[in-house]
Amino acid sequence: MSAETEKLAYYVLQNGRREVTLEDVRNVSIAEISSDTFALANAIVSGRGDEALAALEVLKFRRVEPVIVMGDVSSTIYDLVRLKALSAGGMSPAAIATTFKMSEYKVKRYVAG
Repeated sequence: MSAETEKLAYYVLQNGRREVTLEDVRNVSIAEISSDTFALANAIVSGRGDEALAALEVLKFRRVEPVIVMGDVSSTIYDLVRLKALSAGGMSPAAIATTFKMSEYKVKRYVAG
């Protein structure tokens, strides 16, 4: 915990500030990598370049290995495209979840993304 606090303090000071914001915490604190790579992949698939670059910067700042990022992103893009195509074809999130042994929550999140 103290290492995370130090990293956060350093990040804020490096950006010329003395107060921590919620965005700082989100950018610096250890979080589940898959949610960050999902944000990157979703931005890429949706054509939102600025969001994709911002998500990539967060991953770079956290020093996530590029091989891990590429593996997660390619897997996420594959899932996003596949699930969106099935949803557009009329398949329900419940049916997609059952077919691919995924949680319905994850399917809904990917289809909505």
